Amino acid sequence: MAVGVGFYNKPWFAIKEGKDLIYESIIRILMTSPGERVMRPQFGVGMYRKIFKLITPDMLQDLAVTIHSAIRNYEPRVTVVDIQTEFIDPDIVKVHIITEKENDPTLTEEVTLNYTV
Repeated sequence: MAVGVGFYNKPWFAIKEGKDLIYESIIRILMTSPGERVMRPQFGVGMYRKIFKLITPDMLQDLAVTIHSAIRNYEPRVTVVDIQTEFIDPDIVKVHIITEKENDPTLTEEVTLNYTV
């Protein structure tokens, strides 16, 4: 089983594994902008760059496609089942991702991120 270090929602850092590590990885993919990582210039989605544009149904669809592609490329432990993007109000974009574990499709994970514009 994979083990890694997680930084989100913790005062310092924590050792994570299993579903927690996959959740951490997906959040890291969403929040990293392409070009931020040395030697991995394509890594990430760049949520803040995409969301600070005019929010239209086409932009939300493009965001879902970008997220799907990034998770497929950089998180091999899961398969994306569904991604829903929604403009909730003038300040929040909701991203809901459903994945299943690559070697066990009965284990699903849901990640919901409410991103404040």
